[in-house]
Amino acid sequence: MVIDNFSTGSLGAKITAELSGDPPADITSLTLRGAAMGDVDFAFIRDNLSSIVTIDMSDVPITTLPSSAFSNNLIYADGNLDNLQNVTLPAGLTSIGDGAFFLCQSLALTNLPDGVTSIGDDAFIYCQNLALTNLPSGLISLGAFAFQGCTNLALTSLPPGLTSIGSSAFSFCTSLALTSLPSGLTSIEDHAFNGCTNLALTNLPAGLTSIEYLAFYECTNLEWLDLSSCNGLTSIDFYAFQNCSSLSVVAMPPVLPATIHADAFSGTAPVFLVPDTLAYSSWIPPAGTKVYITDGTLAPTGTASIPYGGTISFSCGNIAGASYQWEKETSPGVWTPISGATSRTYVKNGALTSDSGVYRCVITVSSTSLFKNPITLTVGPAYTVAFDSQGGSAV
Repeated sequence: MVIDNFSTGSLGAKITAELSGDPPADITSLTLRGAAMGDVDFAFIRDNLSSIVTIDMSDVPITTLPSSAFSNNLIYADGNLDNLQNVTLPAGLTSIGDGAFFLCQSLALTNLPDGVTSIGDDAFIYCQNLALTNLPSGLISLGAFAFQGCTNLALTSLPPGLTSIGSSAFSFCTSLALTSLPSGLTSIEDHAFNGCTNLALTNLPAGLTSIEYLAFYECTNLEWLDLSSCNGLTSIDFYAFQNCSSLSVVAMPPVLPATIHADAFSGTAPVFLVPDTLAYSSWIPPAGTKVYITDGTLAPTGTASIPYGGTISFSCGNIAGASYQWEKETSPGVWTPISGATSRTYVKNGALTSDSGVYRCVITVSSTSLFKNPITLTVGPAYTVAFDSQGGSAV
């Protein structure tokens, strides 16, 4: 059904007139073109279109999708939208209100308008079929419980402008496999990633100041966590990483956070890499864990471009009791150990063009192996000597 030129608050009357006595519950597809929709219009859809599958709002001139717009639960507005699968939102939309798609379990949206900057509390809570792979790049505000229970949500990254992950924003998003978080993030609120069993983070943003309680509870895919760049981290709250059963290494911040709750890492047994500073002399690590002292530099460092015949010189973190093995990527994803390169520094004189490539250092601590971002080396071309007809030469 297509409804043209309706005015705000008149959608129900227009649909009823078009149906000529047929029940609204028979409508499965609806295209809307007209004035800005109001609460009465959204209420008519929620209460009467129980068979609706697709709604096209692309020509509806609104910038805010109001709270409860398509809510399917009485916590916000008790709708009857169990069959709703797709809503084409207006391109000019900038905000999605609280509970806008609350419990729309069949909703299978694949994208949101690029201009959206705000997503409210509970906006997509338990939309289990939501199929977004990215969020609008300009998003700066993400409400509490915004995507809780969206088990099909498979975002590959989060928008760079986010500074906070709200309470339970992604809890129980079991398909979420993020490998990094926005660099400007300063706080991760309680339960933010609770139960995200495929989360694959290895480091947290340098500007992070707090990790609240149960933020990463039972994120069982976390293997090692680098906090060594988090200079301003002041708090790791209780149960923040509880039952992260695969967590094997935690590189601690350079400055001891003011608060590390005694149960922050309960249910885990990682190795802690602790900076060799007096500040950590008062820290009592969790029972049953091991602590190794490091200079805090885990990623390989060195000159990435050298002339032909120059010296390759790389180094990585000095961890007491650790063993080292430098490797080179010999084909995509294939790493080959370099014979004899088993200290935290790798030096080779007389570099050849064939030495160009990607290198990494695998550090083994208490039977756990880890490595940071690799370093790419470029070796310049070999010198060429040419002789002219007079017996001279040019290099």
